[in-house]
Order: sequence, then C-alpha cells, then structure tokens
Amino acid sequence: MKISALESVNERIINIKYIIKIQNLAIMKTHFIFILFVFLLTKIVANAQTWQPANQLGNSGFINVTLNSTDFVNDTVGWAVGEKGNILFTRDGGQTWRSQGSSTSYTLTDVKFISSSHGWAVGNSGVVLSTNNAGISWVTLGQVDNTNLTSLFVINDSTIVTVGMNGRFYKSSNAGYNWSSQTLPTTEPLEDVFFISIDTGWVVGWSGTILYTSNGGNTWSIRPSGTMQDLNAIFFVTPSEGYIVGTSGTILKTQNAGATWNQLINTNTENLFDLAARGSTVCASGSNGAIITSNNMGLTWTARHSSTSNDLNSICMFNANRIRAVGDNGAVIISNDAGISWSSLTNGTLSELYSIHFVNDSSGWLTGHSGTVYRTQDGGINWIRQNANNTTSTITSCFFTSVNRGCIVGSGGSIFTTNTSGNAWTTRSNFTLQHLSKAMFINTLEGWAVGDHGTILKSTDGGSNWSLQTSNTTNWLRSVFFINSSLGWAVGDYGTILKSTDGGITWVNQSYNTGQILFDIHFVDESKGWIVGSGGIILHTSNGGVSWVIQNSGSSQMFRATHFINSLQGWVVGTNGTILRTTDGGLTWQPEVSNTTNELIDVHFSSMGKGWIVGNNGTLLLNTSAATLPTDFTEIKAAAISNTSTNVMWSVSTDNNVNIYTIERSTNGRSFNEVGTIASKNATNSVSYKFTDNLQQPHIGILYYRIKAVGKDGSHKYSKIITTAINTAMELKIFPNPVQNELVIQIPNNTDGIALLQIFDINGRELYQQANIATLGSTTITLNVATLPQGTYYLKMKDKKRGIIMNSSFIK
Repeated sequence: MKISALESVNERIINIKYIIKIQNLAIMKTHFIFILFVFLLTKIVANAQTWQPANQLGNSGFINVTLNSTDFVNDTVGWAVGEKGNILFTRDGGQTWRSQGSSTSYTLTDVKFISSSHGWAVGNSGVVLSTNNAGISWVTLGQVDNTNLTSLFVINDSTIVTVGMNGRFYKSSNAGYNWSSQTLPTTEPLEDVFFISIDTGWVVGWSGTILYTSNGGNTWSIRPSGTMQDLNAIFFVTPSEGYIVGTSGTILKTQNAGATWNQLINTNTENLFDLAARGSTVCASGSNGAIITSNNMGLTWTARHSSTSNDLNSICMFNANRIRAVGDNGAVIISNDAGISWSSLTNGTLSELYSIHFVNDSSGWLTGHSGTVYRTQDGGINWIRQNANNTTSTITSCFFTSVNRGCIVGSGGSIFTTNTSGNAWTTRSNFTLQHLSKAMFINTLEGWAVGDHGTILKSTDGGSNWSLQTSNTTNWLRSVFFINSSLGWAVGDYGTILKSTDGGITWVNQSYNTGQILFDIHFVDESKGWIVGSGGIILHTSNGGVSWVIQNSGSSQMFRATHFINSLQGWVVGTNGTILRTTDGGLTWQPEVSNTTNELIDVHFSSMGKGWIVGNNGTLLLNTSAATLPTDFTEIKAAAISNTSTNVMWSVSTDNNVNIYTIERSTNGRSFNEVGTIASKNATNSVSYKFTDNLQQPHIGILYYRIKAVGKDGSHKYSKIITTAINTAMELKIFPNPVQNELVIQIPNNTDGIALLQIFDINGRELYQQANIATLGSTTITLNVATLPQGTYYLKMKDKKRGIIMNSSFIK
C-alpha cells in the first residue's frame, strides 16, 4: 500500500476516528434493533472459536503466501495483506509479524490505515474489509461489483476510493459501507489510484493508461504517458512532483502536477510494481527481488541487492531511511539506510509444518519440510530456527522428554537427537532407509519410531541406537503410541492396527476392517484410545484394542492427528482446516473454526488449557482456553441495582473440581477485566453464587459479564456472556421538533463538554459526526440540518469526561 500524498504533504492533518455503533435510542424500533444486536453479539462471542493464528515472521518465517501490500502508520506499527485473506501485523518495525484473522478467504491486494487503529483492505471479488481496533478484528463491509480490486486510497476517515481490473473507479463517502461507480474513458485494467486532495487524483493502468480528475472522481480525462507499458503504481511527493512505475523498468515523472509526464532513464528492465518517496529519496520494487533507488529525485537510479529473488509487490517508506517491502512466498525485507542495504526477514521457503511438541507451556519445538526445526522458550511468542546438521530431509515428527533431551525423525530414515535443547544435533544413521512418520518416548531412554514398509524401530538409550522390530506387515505405519514400557500400538495404511504387550518384541494384528489410512492414535490409559484416518474415520476402544467401534465424526475429511487431554476431551484435525472437538469421549464431535482451509497435520496440548496445531503453508494455530472443566454453567444472569452497582448470579451443576470463580466485566463485549473472585464451595451437586459488582464511577448503558471457572489443576472454563442495561441513556432536550433549518440542542448542566456528536438515519447509517464541539460550561449547540431530506433522525452525544451517552430523535 502506498503512503498517502495527503500525509506526506500535510502530515496527516485529518485523523478523526470513525465510529459506527448501533444506538440504544429511546425510539422503540431502534431500541429493538439494539437489543437484537446485543443478543447476536453475545451469542457470537459466547460461541466463538478459540483457535487463533500464532504465525510470526522474523526469525520464524512460517507464512508461505504471497503478500501484495504493506502499510505503516509510524516507524514501528504496520500491516501486510496477501492471498487467502492473510493479514499480518507488526509492532517492531517489521522485525516480527503476527497473523491477524481476517473475515475472508479472498486474496487481499491492498491495505491502508489512517490511524493506528482504523484501516481498510480490498481484494478479489470486490471484497472490502475494515477494522477500528488495529486489526484485532476485521469486518467484511461488502463486495464491490464482484470485481477484483487492485488499489485502495483513503482520502479521509469517510472518503475512500478504489479501482479494479474491470476498468472502473469506485468511491465511498461513508467509510466503505456504500460505494458509487464511475465509468472511465478507458476499458483497460487499472492498477493504482492516488489523490493529493479530496478533489484531485490520478489512476494508472495497463497500456500506459493515466487518468486525471479535478472534481473528486466525478469526471476523468486521459493524460498522455508516452508509453504502452503497463503502469502499476503512482506516487506524489508534493502536489506538483509525482512518479509512476511500470513494466520493463518504466519510470515516469511529472514536475507540473501531472500535466506532462517524462520517462526517466533506468537501466534495470525488471517489472516495477510499486514505489514510495520522501523528499529527494525515491525507491521502487519489482520482479525477481528488484529494488532500485534514487537520492536525487529520479535523476539517476541505482539497483540494490535485496536479499531475495521473490517478486516484491509492495513497498512502504515511513521516513527517508526506514523502508519495508513485501512480496511473493511471504518475502519481507527491510532497509534502515534509505534503501542502500537490505536484510531479508523471511524468504518464505517453508511450505509445510508436520509436527509440534511441548514439554511444558513455555518450551516447545516444531518441525517440517526441508529440515525445518524451530524452538520456542516463551510459549510461542518467538520461534528460533535451529540447524539439524544442515539436513534437507523432511522432519515429520519431534518428541522431547525434557527441556534438553529430544529426538526428531523424517524422510530417508533420518534420525537426530539432542541433549542441548536443539542447539546442537547428533545424526543417528544406518538404522533404516525407510521414511519415518512418527517417534515417541515414554521416558528419557525408551522410545519407538515407525514408518514406511512396516518399519518399527526401538531405542533404549534415548535415541542414540535403534533396533529393528518385526511388525509382520509391509504397510506404511503412520503413528505409534505407548502407555508404558510394555503396552503400545501402531497404526497405518489399509486399516492396519498393531498391538504389543512386551515393548514391541512381538506385535499382534488388531486391524479394523477398513481400507482407510489410519494416520494417528492416542490413548489416555491402558483401555481407552482413539484412532483417526482418511474418510473422516474415528475409531474408539474401551478395552485396550480388543475391539474397536466407529464414532460418528459427521465429516468425510482426511483426519491427520488426534490428541486427548483426558478420557472425555479430545481434538481431531485434518484437511480443509478441519478441527473437531469432543467433550464426551467421542460420543459427539463438534466442529471448531480454524479460519483456514489449509491441511492441518498435527495437534498437541502442552497443558489442559493450551493447545497447538500445525499444517500446510506454515499454518500454526494456538488455543489458550481449550480445556473444559468437569462442570457446567446451568444459569448466569446479571441485574443492575443502580448506576454504580450490579448483581451477577450463576449456577453450576457441580464444582468439586473448581478452585475459584473469577468475575469479568466489559463495556464492549470483547475486552474483559477481572472485577472480583469467589472461592468454590466444592459442591458435588448443583450450587449457586452471587457477586455484587460495585463500579468505581456511575455508568449508563450496557455492561457485559462472564464467569471464569478455574480448576484445581489450573484449567479453566468460561460461561456464556450475559448483559445488563444500567438505566437508559439520558434524553436530550432539542427544539424545534419537527425542524426545518436549525436544530438547537440543550446540553445538560452536569456534562463536562461534548466529546462526540453523531446523527443517524432510521437505518442506523451515520450521516454526520463532529468531535469536541462543546466544552465545560456550554449550554446549547446549534446544528444546521437544512440539507437533510425529510425523515426521522436520531441524535447521539457523548460526555467528554465520563463517557455518558445522551440520545434523542427529531423529524425533518
């Protein structure tokens, strides 16, 4: 995403945060809509999935998707967007990036933020996304003509423009909720749009297309470019000085506000996709990792070494020194010296993650394609790549028995061990040439590994040496699981199930009559176990594998892995982003939302409440509230006593395994804070609780509550979210009503000034807003509403200091 010329010329003179909220008005219809919204929000939040992307770039490099655009609001905070709806966020200048869940799977082509919290993204099929909380959540505003949008420009907090491959220009005057279309004097696909004021703007596209408007996009005229090359990006440093880049190294410059464009000399013939500039420094990015810079306003250009051969699709320059560029295969490069030198944070070479294992909530490892090994020491906040003796083998499985000691296995019989937490690895060779699928240990010495052609290996010295065991099958064995030194199982292709009661000396065939591939097996004790595989199959035994029964998964996806934290609670993962969960030992399975269509290959829980999933395209998902306690919330409600006090009441079926209840409150249904605790009564039957929440300040409006039951083992479970309304919003006094031209609003005596005033129509659309319009001591506000059409309107004002909301309605 290109930096706005309004920002470079006027240094962000417009920075009003756009606010859209459904109102709690005194009118019955609007009140009903508000209550319905609260109900739906409560249901959504209460039932929302808890798996979140944990991908982080920098030293990690997990994401292997094309990144099309990047935008920074300062020298540390920025975003990047790309294919499959991926949105990345950084708060350290691009050193590390974290995935943000988007509300779409469409490819995103451009992103723009007008402040550190409020931004937009556009993409294929006309998708438009918006966030007003720094990307914590993204909302799909709609789809514009179902066309592939290529570029986005935010003129101010309400006026946004975009262009697309259908050769049309679109404009929104209400922050992207509604769009008008303009037919342009071209049918060429359009690549970029840039405005230097609310009226003056340019569009560039294929075949040398340059278009100009001086009336906000209502009409457009063609400006000669002198080239038939495709033009991909345009950027203005000042209202008169601008640049355009395109295919075959094309660079155009104007010094007369776009009246004429002159082609600059550039010996680099790579296709150029984007550019940015500050002062006399100009930088462009393009195909095959091309970076060219000029420090004399385009007079001469120098090709720079970018540290990547991937196409660089977008470049962002927050100041003359700090430049960031993103591109294909997750490429992210940075320069801190005006583009002279570049370092690559990731080349996006990682495509699959196959295995993940933690020894506690902090220390874990994951492995994958081409010798990939990563370690975290802080619970997944940062992942550091480790070198397993420069191997290029696919590492399919990792298992650690302590923070120091571990083993990894993979293709071609690869086996490596470490006793230094992975800082150094020892190659263990000549035990097999077969591909190994899974390894597991029951202590620091005893472990097994299984693989292709019925291979079973056992180690009694921590993985230094291995002996081949007789499996009596040539089928590929995909997984192995031992409960103790004697009792274990192995599963594989064509429904293969093997059991050993003597540590693997002998294996007995317990195969189930199915032709499915059985990918994984997990036991919680000597009797209860589960197997998952292709075709959505889940098998369960309660007698140690003497017999197996099919559990109804409700899915035909290929299940790659399963993990149970006790005899009741377990997860299954597989193709197309499938996650299933059971809380009753597999009698029923419920889907959980993964927000990805990538194949999920392994699932692991470091504790009852913290789970991890890895998969294709570098997918790494985290769940920090996965486990449920052996208790159920049978009722929860809240009732306001006054504007400073609320009673919260709940009942549970039993709580003898609960240690404490934490009461949490929110004013928006998303961000919750602890307001109190109550110790468990340790009841073995139904029991009720009541907590009085004494507010520090009077509150008017909706409050959200939830209860967190914390188990004696540290696991926890949340109740559903409930709401209560404290009083109603203060009614404003306005006159005349009905009104023709000027509306007078009387400010209550106890307010501290008006922080925000908004007007909405009957459909809830914001038509007007103004911030800080009255200070302490003001008595009235006069609004000119002469231009409003006839109808009913709703007025909302917010007290500056205490946040008290005041509502009213009027007729025009």
